[in-house]
Amino acid sequence: REINNPFILFNSSIVERKRVELAINFFKNSKLPKRGFKLLIAGKIHNSNYSNYIKIMCNKNKQIVLMDYVSEVEKMWLFLNTSLLISTSSSEGFGIPVLDAATLDLPVLASNIPSHLEIKNLVNSKKITLLDTKNENAWINYLSKLEIFDIENENSKLLRIKHFKKSL
Repeated sequence: REINNPFILFNSSIVERKRVELAINFFKNSKLPKRGFKLLIAGKIHNSNYSNYIKIMCNKNKQIVLMDYVSEVEKMWLFLNTSLLISTSSSEGFGIPVLDAATLDLPVLASNIPSHLEIKNLVNSKKITLLDTKNENAWINYLSKLEIFDIENENSKLLRIKHFKKSL
């Protein structure tokens, strides 16, 4: 897949408790689409009414890409090149995408659920922002001010990899 635009990443299975529709709406209502950003949604699309609903939401907007399941190699590329990981989940077992992003020192915008708070405290990251999903304006304002991660800048990617190595 050719991705040339700056993007934010939602990495999780497409199930109701992940509240993908919130991430889509926060993105659409922010200034990111006007700034050329895309929202990439990487995660298994299930045969369900909810997944069909998300497909319809994505089909209406060329700046939102529903990728379905991605390989580990492709997932690593996405993490190394994203401007932000977004997680609007209402509950998590472990919150692996947020933990993965934290190990790479990526900016994270996530719901303020206990597992996300636990990860933020564990890694002591200033790049993890937790918000109440009911506060739509806070999400939209945060996204609207997001800095672009330069996909072409190899040094920035190397810094992410070095941070990951230090966290091991």
